[in-house]
Parts: sequence; structure tokens; C-alpha cells
Amino acid sequence: MRRVLRPGGAMIFIETMGTMTDGPVRYDWAARLYDYLENELGCRSRTIATDYRFDSPEQAVDLIGFFFGEETAAKVKERGGAIVPEWSGVWWKKVE
Repeated sequence: MRRVLRPGGAMIFIETMGTMTDGPVRYDWAARLYDYLENELGCRSRTIATDYRFDSPEQAVDLIGFFFGEETAAKVKERGGAIVPEWSGVWWKKVE
């Protein structure tokens, strides 16, 4: 990315930090990615709530099941509601 960006451009990376979690999660499977972005590239970061908002609880279960699978759909059904919590990490660095 640095090779093709013009001076003053920015690299931006977005990764999940949790679906159906009460807060952001730094997953063990992504530890190398977090380390690379933060320590090797020197990116700044922020975690933001990116909840899914559906028209109804039934639609939430149906579409979450389609995308994330039946296990997550069952959690959505048990929790109820048309809003499914989601967290996203955003890392960025301006290129000099």
C-alpha cells in the first residue's frame, strides 16, 4: 500500500472486534495482525460500534444465520431484538 500511495495518502485497515459481544474483543487468532499494524507499521487505532440494525427480530435471526451460521443465529434469537451488537477495529496511518 505504501508503494502505491501518494505522499499524504492514508492506509486504512478494518477488522472485526466481535459479533454478539458486549464489548470489543482482541482475538488470539488476530494477535499477529494487531501487532503488525500497531508495532511494525505504527498505525493508530480506534474501536467503533458497528451494530447491525434489522427491521425485526425475525429478520435479524434470518440474515445473521445466513451470514454467520446457525450458532450465531441461535444467540441472536435467544437475546431477542432487532439490533445485533458488532464491533470493528479501524487502524490507519498517513503516508509521508
